[in-house]
Amino acid sequence: MTDTDALTERIARTAHHHDEVETHARPRAWEDEHPERRGEYLALADALLTIVAEEVRKAQADAWDEGYGDCWTYHQSEGMKGTERNPYRATDIETED
Repeated sequence: MTDTDALTERIARTAHHHDEVETHARPRAWEDEHPERRGEYLALADALLTIVAEEVRKAQADAWDEGYGDCWTYHQSEGMKGTERNPYRATDIETED
């Protein structure tokens, strides 16, 4: 299991539970669900996790720009040399969705 596998399964179980409670008088437990159906929930959870990870990365990039950018400006004014490359940016120029 990778670091995200446990979270993916947790999201899938939550989605499954929500569907079962909303649509069935006697909800099935995750363990009793057909493996193919569990796979559908896991695929959904994996897709959601990908979206969340991208949004977190964007938030990290913005926070880095705000915090490090101010700090870097000060250090440059003191004569420090180096790079301002933001490690959280996917590209030099990001486009809005």
